[in-house]
Amino acid sequence: MGMGGAFVAVANDASAMFWNVAGIAQLPKNEIIFNHSNWLADINYEYAGITMPISTIGTLGVNFTFLNMGDFEQTTEYQPEGTGINFNANSFAIGLS
Repeated sequence: MGMGGAFVAVANDASAMFWNVAGIAQLPKNEIIFNHSNWLADINYEYAGITMPISTIGTLGVNFTFLNMGDFEQTTEYQPEGTGINFNANSFAIGLS
């Protein structure tokens, strides 16, 4: 964040699949990345990826992104303090580069 998003131009490791996928083309060896972030309001963000240079075709990359927003108590117009029912929200994405 301190670079103001400028890393997109110099992405040169396995995290390039997130910032600028073209950056994995020049990777000389296999790389693995794991990232875990605790955000506000019990939101958790997970990112994992692996890149593998293959001499005949280029670099293959696979990544997985998961967002978990924790538990929420259901509220309604008639029960704004909560209904006693809990639910959660999740999101995920799988990428192939």
